[in-house]
Formats: sequence, C-alpha cells, structure tokens
Amino acid sequence: MHMTKKLQLIIACFAGLIIIFFIGRTLVQNDVGEQTEDSYIKNTNGILHTVALDDILSGGPEENDISPLTNPQFISIEAGNTILSDTDLGVSFEYGGVKRFYPLRILGWHQVVNDTLADLHICVTYSPLTNSAAIFRSYVDGQQTFFTNSGKLWDSNIVLIDNKTRSEWSQIKAEAIVGPQSGEILEMLPTSMTTFGQWKTEHLDGEILENPKDSLYDYTRDPNQAYYESDVLYFPTLKEDTRLSAKATILGVKIGDSAKAYPIEAIEEKDSISDSINGTKITISHASDGVIHVATSSNNETTEFPAMQIYWFAWVGAYPDTLLYTN
Repeated sequence: MHMTKKLQLIIACFAGLIIIFFIGRTLVQNDVGEQTEDSYIKNTNGILHTVALDDILSGGPEENDISPLTNPQFISIEAGNTILSDTDLGVSFEYGGVKRFYPLRILGWHQVVNDTLADLHICVTYSPLTNSAAIFRSYVDGQQTFFTNSGKLWDSNIVLIDNKTRSEWSQIKAEAIVGPQSGEILEMLPTSMTTFGQWKTEHLDGEILENPKDSLYDYTRDPNQAYYESDVLYFPTLKEDTRLSAKATILGVKIGDSAKAYPIEAIEEKDSISDSINGTKITISHASDGVIHVATSSNNETTEFPAMQIYWFAWVGAYPDTLLYTN
C-alpha cells in the first residue's frame, strides 16, 4: 500500500511537469510568433499589434519630418479675414467657452496640433490622403502626452506616435495598432470640418490657428488640393467596396461595435436625419456654422457622438462590415 501511494505521487508529479512543459512551450511560441486567431492583440517577434504589420506602409517622410505644432498661437477673426477666404476649409472645435478653427491650409502641412483649451489637452489631427480630421484627448495610460506623425500609413490614413509609450495609433480607429498600448482606445471628441465663412458668422469671438512663424511652408495654399480633385489613390486599399466611389466623402459614425456611413450629399439634402445604430437612436443635423452634429436624446439630455468625415475607401477598410445609409 505504501509503494502504491509513492507510485501515485511520482506519476502525479510527472504529469504536472508535462503540463508545465507544454504551457511554457505555448507561451514561448506566442512570444515569438503569432498568437491564436481568436486573440485580437497579436505578438510577432515581441511586437504587439492589432493589424497586420505588412499593411502599415511608409508614407515617404520619416518620423517628425512632418513637424507637429506643439505651441500653437491663435488670432482673431478680424486677423483671420486677412489670410483666409470664406471658402477655406478647417476643423471646428469648442470647449469651455473657447471656440477654435484650424485651417486645412495649416493642417495639410503639419497634420498634428497638440493644443490646450482651458483644462483640456487635445491632439488635433488631419490625414490628407483620407481627407479626415479627428480630435482626441491627449492622454495615454492616464498620463498627458504629445503626439507626432510617425511617417507611416495604414490604408492611407496617418499613424501617430505618443511620446510616453512610443505606441503607434491609427487616426481612423482611435486605437493603438502597434506597441505596448496595442488595443487601447483614445477618447475621440466631437468635431467637424466646415468653411471659414460659415464658421465665423456663428463664432464672432472665435480664434483661428495662426500661420506658424519662421516656417518654410507656403500657407497660402493647401498642398493636397490636386489630390482632392482627382480620383487617384496613392496607395493600395485594404478593401474595395463599390457601393460608393472610393473617394466619396462620408460621415462615419461608430457606436459600440456597429459602424455606419452617411454620404455627405444625403446629409446636405436634409435638415436632419433620424436613424438608429446598435440600438441607439441618433439625429444627424447640419448647423448654420456648417458643423455636422450627431446626437442622441434621453430624459431631456442630449449626448453628442464623435463622427468623422472621411473618404469611403478608408472607412470601409477600417470597418468592412459598415452599414451604408440610403435615402
């Protein structure tokens, strides 16, 4: 009987060693190769990522070749009238009573502006090849950070780098796609593109991003105008979807796991659009300052959702299951 218990103990220990061996072997394999298919965050040779690394391409410039603005200065509407025309496009943002307009003439050159409004630190971003603007809270892992342009593109959309963790972030997904923060999401804030003429009539005390001093860039023109006016794409797309032309401008809205695209023409044709995404009723309205608002109302309280004006090919590449609004 004594020998039987001893034998059982030896067998149990041996079995335990086998289990530990295979678990350890699996962990090592996941550390140097791809994780299982059901894992969203993958690990390739020690690099964490959420998208295929081969899909991230060099846009040409290296990191910081496209210099971000980190100490932006602003001017009054009166001063803005001397350098901008009413048809100039820009990004509108308002917080804490401060109203700001970031002209594409400047964003087209710098693409990233690290700014502060009252107590809010933000990153204003513009991706010329997808014609998309987005504003994020500048916090990563609970710490304020600054962002710069990595010089890389994911489906023609800019990839940002934060200066705290050196993770790489997709503008369109608001997500870290490479690096230690992979899978983490930035808080996107409601914003919209509009014309200077429309914006200034509703924001008489507004502020306009000033042309950076001592810069060699020509801020009298948008460097990407020819690209906007053509059907040409400079890089391969992740997905082709013929429901719309590749460079059709849409308003992309994502609520939970559901995404939906609204052609800009459809929004401009109506005073407002009522719809439902992922069980949430929303209203899309075009304000007199040209800003598009996406909001939901409940118990007499209105909540505004961030949305993104962007080319169709980029939206459907990031969200291949996106729905498309039709009249």
